[in-house]
Order: sequence, then structure tokens, then C-alpha cells
Amino acid sequence: MKGHLRQRSPGSWELRYRANGRTVTTTFRGSKTDANKELRRLLTLVDKGQHASSGSMTVAEWMERWLGFVAEEQAPYTLDKYRYLVTSYIVPGIGKHRLDRLTPGIISDFYSGMLGRRGKPLGPRTRSQIHACLSGALKRAGKLRLISYNPATDCSDQLPRFEKTEMTVLSAEQSRQLLDAAMGTQLYPAVLIALATGARRGECLGLRWRNVELDRGVIRNVEQLEQRRGQGVRSKPPKGEKDRSVNLAPTHVEMLRRLKVQQAEHFLSCGVRHSRDMFVCGRPDGSPLTPETLSDMFGKFVRRIPGMPQISFHDLRHTHATLGLEAGIPAKVIQERLGHSSITMTLDLYSHVTGTMQEQAAAKLDEVFR
Repeated sequence: MKGHLRQRSPGSWELRYRANGRTVTTTFRGSKTDANKELRRLLTLVDKGQHASSGSMTVAEWMERWLGFVAEEQAPYTLDKYRYLVTSYIVPGIGKHRLDRLTPGIISDFYSGMLGRRGKPLGPRTRSQIHACLSGALKRAGKLRLISYNPATDCSDQLPRFEKTEMTVLSAEQSRQLLDAAMGTQLYPAVLIALATGARRGECLGLRWRNVELDRGVIRNVEQLEQRRGQGVRSKPPKGEKDRSVNLAPTHVEMLRRLKVQQAEHFLSCGVRHSRDMFVCGRPDGSPLTPETLSDMFGKFVRRIPGMPQISFHDLRHTHATLGLEAGIPAKVIQERLGHSSITMTLDLYSHVTGTMQEQAAAKLDEVFR
């Protein structure tokens, strides 16, 4: 079977061949040698009966169809993220192109011209998320034989590398200072839970008093609050769908006892009886506090504390893990407290601490063998 190759403009080639009883025309961007290779690859697929076709379906039409597929497979928050990337970047950038005529050159130009708000270049993380979303959608199209191959796979090396930002954690003294400053404020319960257990933001806000066993000194993380764009807040299982119990230090048990009494007295003064179903970190009227509100309040609060590092609420989770490892708590126990899926994740995330632990281990071994 033969195909035809014609140059449209410098670096742009028209590929024309017969497949499934019709003439197929597509555009390839690159050198003439690479265009010939692509034409031979397409003709080989035709010979093997593996040539795919999506008709006149555009990228925009396929992305909307793909979102329908993943709606039943992904968590609501992840689906919201995909929909945002599709509607804000992918469809405006390449949505008009036919799906079966999408080439690495088109995607490469799209990546090169991606801009964010106010015309500024997109950050490396956002660009990587766009690539992951587009590549995943095209991979599904390939499995359904709508396209012959995934052109996004040839563009992954074009994405900028983003360096992991250095983790900001508080020292033990700064942690005590933060707790003292937060005492008596609406932020105190969430700050206390995060520092005492390493719970995530949503887990702190989803904690109810019925899951705090003060006599045993145990907190059970069985639900978290999730905030979705335009849909308010909902309760869902913890990340990984696994409940976990975390033991409390006696000091933190006493702090929570006093907090529970204070909340009960507050609600009694409002004519409301305190119940086990109430949120530990809720609003003064008993309603749940939203994740974004908590982060916003915490950021403003930290900026008002003299000498306090400018940290996010999530950094309290890192602080809990770092202080625990520095105190000699085994990494496996820290993994269980944080709810990580594997100890490898914990060790990779807190490698800055494990390096210091290696030095301490070497010093102790030196004492033994000396």
C-alpha cells in the first residue's frame, strides 16, 4: 500500500493514504525524514488492520466524552481538577483540532504557548498537570481505537522540571509558641489536632467528638471534609479509604479535655446542648469550617506572630512527622500516624530528617564498638 507525502510549508507535511475504504489526510510537523517514518508507520497499521479512526470528532468533543468516563472512576476532587484543566487550557488551546489529526507538533506548539492568568507563563507544576490530563485522555482514545497512537508521549521531554520546594517545619519551641498564640481562638482546635496527630486539613475539620476517645487517649480518623468548586463542602472517607487510629500524648489529652469543657460551656450559654456528633474544629455555632476558610485564617494568623515562619496549615503535618522522627520515633510508626500508603513515601518525604538520624546512628555505633 502506498501513501503520498506533500510539503505544505517549512516543517509541515501533508500525509495522504487510504484506510478503511476512505482517503485519510493528516498533518505532520518535523523533518521530511520523520514525516516519511510516520507515513510508513500509519501504512503498517493499515496493513495489520489496526488503523484507528475517530471520524470528524474534535479534541474538544473527545475531552468532554473522556470526562464522562473518568467521572465514574475518579474522586470528585480529582474530577473537578480535570474539568478545570480541560475547560481552562486544553479546549481553548487545541480543542478545535480533529482528534485523529492531532500530532506531536500541534501539542508542542500548544505547550510552548501556554499562558496563565494575566498573560504570565504557567508554572511547571500546572504544565505537568495539563500534560498528564491530556496524555491520559489520548491514551484512552487509543484503547478505544479512535487514534492510532498517543502523540502526547512524544512531548513529555518539553515540559520544564519543577524542583521540590524546601519543606518548612516548626521547631518544638515554635510549635509551643504557636499553640499558645492560638489558644482561645477559632483556630486552636485545628492547630492542636494537626500538631498532635499529623492529621490532614480535611481530617482535622471532619473530626467529631464521638471519634475522640479521651479515656483511651486515641483519635480515630474516619472522615474528612472536602471542598469542591461551586458545590460546597461534603464529608468523605479519609485519603486511601482507610480509617486509622492515632494515640495521643497525655499532654494533648488534657488539652482536648479542657477544650471539650470550654465548647460545652459555650454551647450551653447559646442554649444548645453539646453532642458527640459536633465537630471538634467547627465554627462557634457548631457548623463545619471549610478547608479554604481554615487555610486563609491560618495564613493571616501566622503573619501576626512575631518571628514565626510563614508556614501553611499543611506544614503542621510535616512538623508533627519531623519532630517525631527527631525524637527517635520509628519511621514505620510515623507512616502509620500520617496514613501514608508505604514507608517508602514517608522516608522519601522526610529524607532531610533521616540523614540526621543516620549521623546519630553512626555516633551510637561508634560508642558501642569503641
